[in-house]
Amino acid sequence: MSGTPDSAPESPGGPGGARTFASALDRALKARGLGMDRIQARLARRGLAVSVATLSLWRRGLRQPERVLSLRAVAALEEELGLPPAALSSLLGPALPRGRYVDRPPSGGFGELYRRSASLRQALEDLQLPPLSHHLNPSLAFLSRHLLYELDERGAGHRLREEVVARAITDVHRYFLINHIDEGSGPVAAIRTGPGCRLGRVRRYSELGSVIAELEFDRVLRAGEDISFHHEVSFAPGEHRDHRVAKFFPKPVGLFVCQVRFSPASRPRQVFAYTQDSIDSEPLILDEVRLHHDTATMALQDVRGGLGGLRWQWPEPG
Repeated sequence: MSGTPDSAPESPGGPGGARTFASALDRALKARGLGMDRIQARLARRGLAVSVATLSLWRRGLRQPERVLSLRAVAALEEELGLPPAALSSLLGPALPRGRYVDRPPSGGFGELYRRSASLRQALEDLQLPPLSHHLNPSLAFLSRHLLYELDERGAGHRLREEVVARAITDVHRYFLINHIDEGSGPVAAIRTGPGCRLGRVRRYSELGSVIAELEFDRVLRAGEDISFHHEVSFAPGEHRDHRVAKFFPKPVGLFVCQVRFSPASRPRQVFAYTQDSIDSEPLILDEVRLHHDTATMALQDVRGGLGGLRWQWPEPG
């Protein structure tokens, strides 16, 4: 649909209208001729502090508004864009659990993010990674991966440590990690490495909530050689409690161990081990996990793909 900055856009629910929040927002912004900076300034005049990066994520469907402030901003957007009440908010799906994903971009897969983000495409070229790659480390086979996620006394993520045992498929001298952070979780503050590797280049994408980091081995691994190394990611304080941590497996792994260590001051009501066959499928709850010394542990053998991790519920307030 064409339009001028002063024309009223069609209702997203009308004939030919968009069916998702993201496409409805995109359609309305185009109809009004408003860019991200201008609509962000209009929200700011209403006392609503929403970043351009967040608005861009909403528009592209990589995030959805969930917090109280965000939902107030959606109502303001409807007014600013000349839409009927609830024209956008009625298209929002259920709130998603908050948490972190390791080696997994947001929904849509790595190739989808590559297509959507020019800055990410450029970074992959800078890092000499193949375009539209479905995984970051094609020259390594993973024998085991062990995640330990530590939460602070508020229930927000504090530190994530991963120990990796891998075998070189071809000669290789580096390993790439990607950490995806949901809206409201604290950003990456620092990345540290253990013996055998050092931190190389780091690329941050606030608009995607992701960080890609390069770990360089202290020498080139020849095909068939094994290596054990670890890295640790620490996070700045987040706005919300986390509810999950998970790892995406674009390649098989012999053993996956996932642990979450809770603060004695903030223990969960229930913890569950879960898997997902694909990014867009429903999670499969495997079992309830009991804490041992404030730590929940799950282990999966011969993982062939999909996603696995832990999710938890906090006690009701009051």
